[in-house]
Formats: sequence, C-alpha cells, structure tokens
Amino acid sequence: MSRIDYSRWDNIELSDDEDIEGHPNVDHKSLVRWRQEQIRKERAERRHAIEQYKKQLPWLQTYLDLLHHFPTTDQAIIDKTNKHLSAFHGLPAELLFTTVPPVPPAFDALRQRVTKHREVIRAELAKLQADESRKLASDTICKPGFDKTVVAKPSTSSSTPSSSSSATKAPAPVSAAAAPSKTETVEVLNPKGVQLGKERHAKEAVNVARNDEDQYIKSDEALYFANLAATNYEALNEYLREHRHLISKDVSDEILASAFQYAMNGRFAKADHYVHQATVLQFCANLGPDGAPMFFARIKDPNHRAAQMFHDDVERTVAHIHNRSKVLQAKAAGKVTGISLDPVGKKMDVFRTLPNDLQQALLTENLEKVHGVLGARKDGADLLKQCRAVGLIQDQAVGEVSDDERLELIRQLPAEFRDALANDDFDKVNELLESYEGPEAERVIDLCKRAGIFEDGGEEEFETAEEAQAGVEAMAAAAAAGAESSAAAAMKTE
Repeated sequence: MSRIDYSRWDNIELSDDEDIEGHPNVDHKSLVRWRQEQIRKERAERRHAIEQYKKQLPWLQTYLDLLHHFPTTDQAIIDKTNKHLSAFHGLPAELLFTTVPPVPPAFDALRQRVTKHREVIRAELAKLQADESRKLASDTICKPGFDKTVVAKPSTSSSTPSSSSSATKAPAPVSAAAAPSKTETVEVLNPKGVQLGKERHAKEAVNVARNDEDQYIKSDEALYFANLAATNYEALNEYLREHRHLISKDVSDEILASAFQYAMNGRFAKADHYVHQATVLQFCANLGPDGAPMFFARIKDPNHRAAQMFHDDVERTVAHIHNRSKVLQAKAAGKVTGISLDPVGKKMDVFRTLPNDLQQALLTENLEKVHGVLGARKDGADLLKQCRAVGLIQDQAVGEVSDDERLELIRQLPAEFRDALANDDFDKVNELLESYEGPEAERVIDLCKRAGIFEDGGEEEFETAEEAQAGVEAMAAAAAAGAESSAAAAMKTE
C-alpha cells in the first residue's frame, strides 16, 4: 500500500482547538479567540510590510538614478531630488544627500549605502513573500468560481398573468458598468433595534424647539444632543453610539457658539448646559475613534482623574464665557470698559512684548490690578499708552484726571500699599489702613479715590478717618469675594 503524504497540510494556518494548549485556569474558548486574533494580526502586518517594500524598491531605484548626477550645482536636479525625498518618510539620515559633503568620494559612498539598503529591502521582501506563500488561508487558496448579478424588473399593474409568469425568469446578466456598486455595511447583533432607535431619535430631534441662539447649530441631531440631560450619561452614550458623526470638533464649536449667545442674552443656565455637552464631544473626539466608550466608562467614577479634569474644564469654560459675555454687554451698553484680550489686530503682538507682571495682571482682566502694576513701574505711563493704542486696555478716565495724573497719584501711595493692591490682597489693604495714622489714612483713601481705585460713595461723605476706614473695609470685603472666585478660576487654569 502506498504511503499518503500529509505534509501539504502542515502549512494550513488554522486555529484548531486541539492545537492550543494553555493554562488550566484560562477557559479554552478565550485561548482559541486569542490565537485567531494573533493569526489575523500577524497576517495583516506581513501583508502591509510586503506592500510597503514593493513601493520602496522603485523609489530607491529612482533615488539612485538621481544621485548619479551628484555632486552638482544644477538647481533643477537638486529641487527634483528634494521633491523625490519628500514623497517618502522614514529614510535613515545616513542615506540623505543633504547630509553629505559636496565632494565625489562622499557621494560614491552614499550611492553604495543606498544600494546596500535596497538589497536589504529586497531580501526582506523575498522572505516575507515566501512566508506568505507558505501560509495557506481561505483567502489565498479559495477563488471565486463565478459572479452573477440579477436585477429584477419592476412590476406593473397592467401586466397579464402570462407576463407575470414570464417575469419570474432570470433576466440576462447586466454589464459591469450597470451593476450596482458595493457598499460596506457594519453587521450588528440587533439591526432592527438599531434602526428603530435611529428613527425614534430622528423624530425627537425634529421636534426639539430651535431658539434664536441655536442658529449656529446646523443639524437637528446636534441640537437634540445639546438639550439632553447633562447628568444622564447613559442616554448621552447611547445617542453618540448611534450618531458617531457628532463626535467632532466642528459640532462642539457649534454648541459652544450657541452657549456664548445664550450667555450674551442672560440665559446663563442654558449656556452652562451647552458648555457641558460641548465639552463631552471634545473629550470623546480627543480620545480617538473609540473615545466615547472610554470617556463614559471613566466619567462614572467621580474619583477618577479624568472625571476631575473634565469637570475642571467645564467650570473653566463656563467662567470664561460668563466673564466675556458680561464684558461685551458692558461695551455694547457704553458703560465703563475694561480689558480686551480678543486675539484680533495687533493686540496679541503687543501683549507678547509686555513685561511678565503686566501680562499676568491683564490675564486676570482686573482693571484695578492692572493700574496697580502700572503705577509701580517707572515706564507705566508708556505701557498704558501702548496698551490703549491697540485696544488692550479700554478704560475711561475717572473724574477729570488724565492717565499721567492717575499714574502719578498711584506712585504717591506707599510701596507696601501698592503691592497689596497689585496682588489683590484686600486683607493686607485693610491691615495697612488700620496701621496708618488718621491724616495718613485719609490721604491714602483720597489718592485711591482720585486715581479711580476706590469708587466714591456718591453723596455720602466720610467725616473722620475711622468712618473712611469702615467704608473702605466694606468695599474691600465685597471685592474680596470676587477676588476669591477669580483666584480659584486662575488656579484651575494653571
């Protein structure tokens, strides 16, 4: 009896259950699945490497042909070689002609290195192709026997029984040009349920009321997501799972623009809600293609660092929108203006040239702190004029004093008092005022009023230094509350 040779089956790349031996504590089905994933991953990496090597070989040959013209001063050849190099990334530095001295021996050595590198690529390609041909898989040994496309004729109401019976016959094969194009579909476990969910969400999205502030949100799906409950992360996750196109920076910017418009109209609760939804989309987009499941898995744990970063980002954006909307509302109403850090015109160019302490004061958007910093500097008057010229500081003169007069008044304040004002240390301000004698305290308060640091109480006047100190303490206490919130926002920003 002749012996049967089974060696041809040794190359079949299968994940048979009997061929896998693992730890007894790991279930066998998981081992089989891991083995299958490993085989698919190695096969994909091998085929990708073969494809890349096939592209590199002709590219290296063209590169060698260009190197035969070097060394040269012909700018056309140099530009052509540079353009050729830009089409391929990852070439070792020792193979670049730009790193070689313009002498013939150096370029001879470069051509030898490029030729050697090409031979290494060719050997690697041959090895990978041998491995690919040795491995037998379903997509390499199975070939399509035939391919046939049948298009049913549309039925007509006037067709007779005989014609309807003839319509059941298969029509003639259509040409490849007339064949319908193939589309890639994603297989899901419950396609009917997914379709019903999409239809339900589409109907709900159409029914969402669109306000004037929502003009920046283009699609109804984005508007529906913006109005979902911010605390119901399960609903947010489900909706984004069915509408993955919403996870993008563009949609997030649309919702943020509407949030700013709500804040401009005084609807801060709606603006805060929109900021939360826009930040959800930003975090999901930044985490990559599968960022949404990862984000919602982490946000459920309030102690997770990612959750804390998310809530800090929301609070920081909300505070910024509130502040900017109030500033713009004040400007539109023609009231006392303040600091404008909008990156338009030459503002940012001038801002970068300012001293660091003045930059930090401008970032707080506290006009009193800015004047305190300017008053402590010898070049404060010139810096103020420079900032006002480009619109960084848009202040109006308090009373009848000019800018130079105001700075001169601030310079007359005690040095420790100026430092306390510049640092928003209102406790220190109160402490210093209490330590001054009656005439000195009255002089300091009068200078602050004339310079616009302290607001005048209208018709109310202080008869004694003690009353003046009590009034200053009340104003400082009110300002301290705002300073604490500004400091907290600044700490979160850092």
